[in-house]
Amino acid sequence: MSDRHKTVQFQLRLSPELREKIRESSESYNRSMNSDIIARLEKSFHADENPELQVITTPPSFSYIQEQLNELSKSILLLKYYSEEEDND
Repeated sequence: MSDRHKTVQFQLRLSPELREKIRESSESYNRSMNSDIIARLEKSFHADENPELQVITTPPSFSYIQEQLNELSKSILLLKYYSEEEDND
């Protein structure tokens, strides 16, 4: 096995709240919690090395996207309704 593919185990203590955030994030990215933690750590080191990339963003949750789509659907229905009313006048 090459040095590049070697890994070490590291025990980490987290608050239940932080663990839940990691779980939610890993689900939104469709990856394991371990992969999510590694990606976040690598991204933070990359940002340290590239100050212009200091902002680290998290993707919106599925439920947030669903809520926004529902609101957009309601708005579209209202626009169609009022557009049809104007056509009938």
